[in-house]
Amino acid sequence: MEREDAGNTLGELLRVAREAKGLTLQDANRDTKIAVSVLDSLEHDDFDAVESDIYLKGFVRNYAEYLGVDPNRALRMLNEYRGTTSGGGDVTWDYEETLREEKLTSPQIFRRFVFPVMLLLIALLAILYYFERRKVDSLTPANQEGYLRTEALDAHRA
Repeated sequence: MEREDAGNTLGELLRVAREAKGLTLQDANRDTKIAVSVLDSLEHDDFDAVESDIYLKGFVRNYAEYLGVDPNRALRMLNEYRGTTSGGGDVTWDYEETLREEKLTSPQIFRRFVFPVMLLLIALLAILYYFERRKVDSLTPANQEGYLRTEALDAHRA
């Protein structure tokens, strides 16, 4: 449960919420997979420790949710602290619902190059097999045995 007077800054809000649950930074690290140094930086309002704004907002959102703090409030506090706006009021993370599932397709190179080359090789091997088989079948039985022995010797020497 979140207290409105839990902290004047985002860091204080997060620290007070964590301490109220009786959790250590190591507990939060284990459960959220956010590095202890990042959690400590968030609780000390050292937001420059996270280089990417996207990662920072994700960490704040996930940590706030983990602690039972309203993530939209936490993100608003972050934006106010940094002097930025979200472009339209409340910061929300509900856009997952608007994303549509995209079907993964094979890379263009496979469809345009590898697949036709493989078909061509299979056709070429089938033609070679056909002519070799025809050559063996056209031999008389006496010549066929000698031909096959010669082929075996040639293969053995190579």
